[in-house]
Amino acid sequence: MTPPEPSSVCSVELGEPEPDPSSVCSVELGDPEPSSVCSVELVVGEPSSVENAGDVEDDPEIVSGKISTKNPFASFGDSDTRSILSDDEKKLLMAIHPIQPDSKTGVEIKLPFDKERVYTQGPGGNKRMWLSYCANRRRLFCWLCHAFGDTKSHYATVGWGDDAKWKARHCYKSIEKHELSVEHLAAVKAYLHFSERRSVLQVLNTKSLSLRAKQVADNREVVLRIINIVLFLAKQGIAFRGDKNEAAYTLHSSCNHGNFLEEVKSRAIFDPVLKAHLDKAIGMSQARHDAHSTSRGRGSLITFLSKNTFVNILEIITSMVLDKIREEVEENGGKFSFSMDGCQDISVKEQIATVLRYVNENGPVERFIDITALTSTSSEAMLNHAIKTLSDVVIMGNLTGFSFDGAGNMAGVKTGLQARLKEMVPDSIFQHCYSHVLNLALEKACNCILPSVAFFDLMRETATTISESYKRTDIWTNTQHM
Repeated sequence: MTPPEPSSVCSVELGEPEPDPSSVCSVELGDPEPSSVCSVELVVGEPSSVENAGDVEDDPEIVSGKISTKNPFASFGDSDTRSILSDDEKKLLMAIHPIQPDSKTGVEIKLPFDKERVYTQGPGGNKRMWLSYCANRRRLFCWLCHAFGDTKSHYATVGWGDDAKWKARHCYKSIEKHELSVEHLAAVKAYLHFSERRSVLQVLNTKSLSLRAKQVADNREVVLRIINIVLFLAKQGIAFRGDKNEAAYTLHSSCNHGNFLEEVKSRAIFDPVLKAHLDKAIGMSQARHDAHSTSRGRGSLITFLSKNTFVNILEIITSMVLDKIREEVEENGGKFSFSMDGCQDISVKEQIATVLRYVNENGPVERFIDITALTSTSSEAMLNHAIKTLSDVVIMGNLTGFSFDGAGNMAGVKTGLQARLKEMVPDSIFQHCYSHVLNLALEKACNCILPSVAFFDLMRETATTISESYKRTDIWTNTQHM
């Protein structure tokens, strides 16, 4: 059995554009339909069903370095270190693989997985010709990454799978994740360069490539519009979600879906790109709901309309803002101080706000960096919260001062937050917040003067009397405009 030449061995179908080495870290947003995401089909003859494909009476063993037709997995080692193969070894590996045992071939092999889900990309999908299974080791291998990749992935080295993983059925998601990885696509590209057929038009399915490129471009346009909506709602301080009716299949109804989804629907009326995406998302969601009416959630359906989408966008925006503040602090010496105070919201939760203060070329600046609901306001809990919040932006050793109210848990000289911070940074200075000091001074001054007490009591009672009657409120309003 003579190994076929590379030019006749393989054709490659890529569901997305060939990755650019200069933009390996870039993210492409693919089609929401999972079945159309980045399919890679390598056709190397027919898959072999047994490992010792060359071990037949009239078929002599072919050997090239570590690889032979009787031991096709010899080059896959027992460690994470990937073997470097010669060109002859790569050619022989291409001729032998993929090896995909089938329990129906007559060979008594019990597969620990569903061969239809492993060997193909979903019902009626392309065959995964890059995937081989070693029955002796009970592991899956990517011979393509092993021969042409630059990765320490288990698929390219020791193989993927053990009894615990097979039992948990993690292999299906793991396989999908691997074939979408940058490293795997880079291995496909390296294979193309290795092949003598260097004309991309001869090895790529041009129609599939064009469709994939259009899907990527369309989804990027959709995401740009979603980001713009998120920025608008965040800037205006408007709540994103409603009480219910957030499922995509309900968006055709006239009920209230919350501000985010209603803004999407409103803009889609005048935006053809968003309108087309919204109609498609509603259709896919409705189909899934009809098929799985008892299950909750979207499953693997990607619509860019769920709460996860805008939460992720907000987290990215937060990270970018904090990075900018961090750079500005570092550029101006790194020294800083901060203020921290709490207040109960309408749901009776204690919300702790943190404000960072530092000096840049324009003078002192204050940046609001965090607000978090805490279940405990002890000095220890407040210290842990301050360290966690500030450490993402500044170096705690550069702390010069801090300002709180006069409560014991904050300003206590022995176990308060200010005492604990001084233990960490002895040179730092505690300053009782001037706003709180002024409020306390005015309160004490007013309580010492009887006419002042009577005046404020009268004002409070007057406000209560007016607000309890719409007629009195109208008279008060009209009097103000006279």
